[in-house]
Order: sequence, then C-alpha cells, then structure tokens
Amino acid sequence: EVTADDAIAAARLLMKRDDIRSDHVFILGHSLGATAAPYIGMKEDKIAGLIMLAAAARPIYELIDDQVTYLAGIDGTIDDAEKKQIDEVRATVAKLREGNCQDDDTLLGAPAGFWFRLNQMAPVVNAKAYGKPMLIVQGGRDYQVSMKDYAIWKKALAGRSNVTLKLFDRMDHLFLAGDGPSTPKQYQAKGHVDASVIKYLAEWVHAQD
Repeated sequence: EVTADDAIAAARLLMKRDDIRSDHVFILGHSLGATAAPYIGMKEDKIAGLIMLAAAARPIYELIDDQVTYLAGIDGTIDDAEKKQIDEVRATVAKLREGNCQDDDTLLGAPAGFWFRLNQMAPVVNAKAYGKPMLIVQGGRDYQVSMKDYAIWKKALAGRSNVTLKLFDRMDHLFLAGDGPSTPKQYQAKGHVDASVIKYLAEWVHAQD
C-alpha cells in the first residue's frame, strides 16, 4: 500500500492519455521505490519496464546495520557510544532476521510487521521472474544502498539481454556528483540529480522503443 498502489494508479492514468503511448510507460523508483519496482511490475503487466535507482537487493534492516557502521567510522574512529549504538542496531537486526519478535513490536522506528511485509516484496526474486526491460543504476559513493547490493543484482541478473546495469562512480545516494566518502551533511547542500544520469535514463527509455 505504501510503495505500490499509487505508482500503479499513476501508471494506469498515464496509459489512458491520448498524448502518451500506452505501451511505453515505465516505472522509475528510487531507493525504497526502486526496491519495490519489481513487485510493482509483477502486479501491473502493462508497464513497459522498470528503472531502479539505488535499489536494495537485501532486506532494508540489513542496510540500516551497514549505514550505522559506516557513519560511526566515517571520521576514522569508533568511540564507545558509537560502538554501543552499532551493537544495539545489530541486536535488533538479528531479531528481525530470525523473526524473534511480534508484528506490533517497534524495531528500528517501525512495527516489525512493516519490515516483514517489505521483505515479502522479494525484489531479487521478482526481478528474476520479471520478463520486461530493466535498468538498474547505482551510485559508487552511495552508503545507504551500497555496492554490496549492486553486486547481488549483477549476479542475480547475469546473462539477461534486456537488463542493463549502470554504475556512476561519482554519484551518492541522491545521484548528486561528488568526490570522497559521502556524508549526510552533503545531502543538505542544494543540488540536482546529475545531468549525465538524466541523459542516460532518457536514452535508455528511447532505446526500448
């Protein structure tokens, strides 16, 4: 309901417009939206294909574990308070991974049932079953959805002629260009999705014609 229904309704609305080709409407998702994209594509077979920016291939709570560890060590050291936070997050993630909790238990800021429901979207399973074109785009400096996920996508979809994987080395999670390790502070600076990314997405869509 959070990730799929509105996207499908919007796609169906566009398909009804006279000025848009009904057989050439693609879903583009970013982060959680990208993770949900294969699920969305499987629910609406008239969608022409999927574009996935910073798509998690693992459960979201596994990414939170990585994020907390990355941010704690970004200054080169991990103090006692940061270590305690890492240990607490890992213990919580272990509960979710093992199902050692109730649906209404609040873990990592949401009910455990929410995390379990997200897992049922099974992004890799659905992507492997999805037969239409897919573009998976990754930022090389993204610490929220990292190269670990990109590697999983590459392995899972290897050999698929209608799947394109594209890495932009200088992009962060928001697909803003930069250098050096990405930090939350950089997100506060005004910016736009890099023009090279937008150009690539447009060219890929046109190539599916």
